[in-house]
Amino acid sequence: MCQDLDDFDQVVPKNDQGGGGRQGEAPRARAWNRSAYDEHLAANESDPKWVWCLVANVVGEHPFGEDHRIVYGTKHFRGGTKVYCLLPRWGGFDQIPVIGKPRGKHGLREVIMHTSLLRNFRLKKVYSPAVIRRICKVDEDGYKGHAREAWSAHDGDKEAILSLLRWVNLDEEQLQRYRTVCNCPRLELACWIPEDPDSLRTIIITRTNVAERQHDDVEAFSGHMWDGELSASYLPCPLRVQSIAKDIHTFDRQNGYASDVNESFLQKLSDLDLHLWDECYIGSSDTESGAFGWRITVGAGSDYFRPFACVGSGSCPKELGKLFSLLGEYGFPKIWDDKAMRPLPLTEEQSLIARYVNAYHSVMESTEATVACVESLLGGAHGDAGVLAAQKLMACDKEAASASLTKNELAAIWDYTQGEQ
Repeated sequence: MCQDLDDFDQVVPKNDQGGGGRQGEAPRARAWNRSAYDEHLAANESDPKWVWCLVANVVGEHPFGEDHRIVYGTKHFRGGTKVYCLLPRWGGFDQIPVIGKPRGKHGLREVIMHTSLLRNFRLKKVYSPAVIRRICKVDEDGYKGHAREAWSAHDGDKEAILSLLRWVNLDEEQLQRYRTVCNCPRLELACWIPEDPDSLRTIIITRTNVAERQHDDVEAFSGHMWDGELSASYLPCPLRVQSIAKDIHTFDRQNGYASDVNESFLQKLSDLDLHLWDECYIGSSDTESGAFGWRITVGAGSDYFRPFACVGSGSCPKELGKLFSLLGEYGFPKIWDDKAMRPLPLTEEQSLIARYVNAYHSVMESTEATVACVESLLGGAHGDAGVLAAQKLMACDKEAASASLTKNELAAIWDYTQGEQ
């Protein structure tokens, strides 16, 4: 019997193709062996008084067959029939074993059903001894539910069902969004204050493939890593945050297979229900928090996952603040006011540096402008900081120079541009 959330990982749609389960014919659940069950009762005294269970209802009217005729319910169950859902051991969630009362018959029956024919999945405590006996039945080999997992009263089973409920009731569009968030091929989050053009700040998180490599047939690497960066007007170059999440697998002949997995960020990201956010949030123009804007795009440029975007002006979902807090946990600077629910305004220091950075970018737009700036700075008219800035501009490429320039050196470049005007 499953006791831990990890036992249920196979039902969460987190593969690279965005699929939620395996294709093909599902195996039949084995018949219940009464003598084996009696031995089970003797060994365990009795079945539990209650168990957690994933419960759903059979679909009502729906199209069926090539002619798309309207039918009610399914071959085995009437529409609306409550069924008790179990987890298949063959993985996936496209087809699952269910237990319910069949059409025109007494007792209970266990069949394999496609989850598209089930509605209103929910968590329930089951007290019926007859249902519990079927859930906890033992097959002829002596294993509980040979073709499927049995539920129990353990808290681990409750948490597993709650994890399932995050996505099993979603419509197709929401499910595609959820798969995109769980895999997070790319996330771009921006916020700004309209009255301040320098206030735009953008966070980008990207998933990169760890190229499979081999060294003398000893080691191979595969998997993904998630890295991020913050771009802002007061940063000469993006601030990089490495290894936000990783799912890396290695192999060598001496130690065999090993995994380096840390997906806590992805798990927390999926908990924010981005797949349920509205596409647009518009607030009142006289809101107390003042005018602000934000935009989030998930999955842009992916070949396997459906991208989606949400934007807002003067309003946002409460989870947006939690998203910025989550990013802060993984090394990004604070740029969002959790209490006011709006972007933090730039400090005087940040606004000053933003002017310096704008001047720096203006002299780097062309080779002629850069050469003229370097010659002027080397002349010593802008102090030692100017000389150091010129040396860095000559010795480094643009990215390296941007990362190494100090505030005083940027100020010297800004002073040069003021003189040119």
